[in-house]
Amino acid sequence: MKYSFGSNELPASSSYDERVRYANNYPRGYSRHVSVDYWYDNMLFGRIDENQDAIYPDIGSIKRLAGDDEVFAVNFVADAFNSMRATVNDFIRTGAIPSTGFGILSRGLNAKRGWRDPRKDYFSFMKGLYLGDILPLLISPGINEDILNFSDFVDQFMLLVERFTLLQPYTMTEYITSNLGTPLYSGWAIEIDDSLDHGDDIPKIAIYANDTQFETYRQIAASHGFNLDKNAPWRLVAIPRSPQIGTKMANNEVNFETMVDKLYKKSYLSDISDLKFYLKEFYNNFVRRNPTVHVPLIKGENRKRSLTRVVNRDIMTDEQYQEEWESDNAFWVRLYIYVRAKETNRDWNQYKFDQVSQKAAQFLQYSGEDAAYKFINKEVRRLWGEDKVIKRYRRGNFRFQRK
Repeated sequence: MKYSFGSNELPASSSYDERVRYANNYPRGYSRHVSVDYWYDNMLFGRIDENQDAIYPDIGSIKRLAGDDEVFAVNFVADAFNSMRATVNDFIRTGAIPSTGFGILSRGLNAKRGWRDPRKDYFSFMKGLYLGDILPLLISPGINEDILNFSDFVDQFMLLVERFTLLQPYTMTEYITSNLGTPLYSGWAIEIDDSLDHGDDIPKIAIYANDTQFETYRQIAASHGFNLDKNAPWRLVAIPRSPQIGTKMANNEVNFETMVDKLYKKSYLSDISDLKFYLKEFYNNFVRRNPTVHVPLIKGENRKRSLTRVVNRDIMTDEQYQEEWESDNAFWVRLYIYVRAKETNRDWNQYKFDQVSQKAAQFLQYSGEDAAYKFINKEVRRLWGEDKVIKRYRRGNFRFQRK
């Protein structure tokens, strides 16, 4: 393969030209191998279902791969990789693959990375978002003094959502499908190298594409139901509807039609419970760091010029939170719709927001949570490719107002 020099360090125009050269030079091989392109064509593969709902594997569907490292994948993908690994070991034992030299298969096939738990990553993201962005704004003059209780905290948080949803997600559903997510969330991808940079073309070519065992590597992968990621050839991705993967699915009592329902979860079903958890934790952390606030003795007076009194902010207990806030389902539905509609840039007016919120509350009351959440998701989700149709960000003029 001819060398290209794409790198994240290059200026945008030069990087684009090099990426095009890499794509054009990438070898198809003797069998005209199909590859996966997580940069352009297959960005959300395994992270959305056929309805374009964000999904992630249920922990019960995850299985450890054979090898020394603790690497995991969805059960049928793990089985397929283990079979591929065994085949490589057999070829080494019989001499079909040399056991000496620097070939990519000479030392066997060892998984270095696999499934990553998106809920753990989302937790880390939200913690960093709170400490790095939300807390500094909440304690800033002009905002800190307006927060006496949880109700005030919610009002200020909603204002922050309005200001910053174009910069980062707030819900796990948006997080999974954002650029902060990774193909490893799907459970369908396994990496045999954890030392190389996906943005650097030269190692992809020198270590993989130009290796004498590269075609053998791809042939064995294909015979076990795997494609390679064109932009990271050390990444194996299970091929949807391939007979090899279908067999492994059957061994785990699923098929292509039942796989998502049996092995995956829809993230939107847990978004509201997540919001309840994080807002309570954010508020209590804020109170611990800022237990008192100075309030003017005369309401409406300038704090800097009038007498003030010190007011203690109270930690929200679990019992108090449940009684006063957590059980108010209509409130949380309305709040969640606001957050999702802002982070997916719905071009709504106040009437549209109120209408969706009212209908969702009716679904919740008469049809249950799943029906309400399904309706909300249909109204607010950002469909794949929407950004290519809408040339600029839209910002609806609706606001969060508690009913």
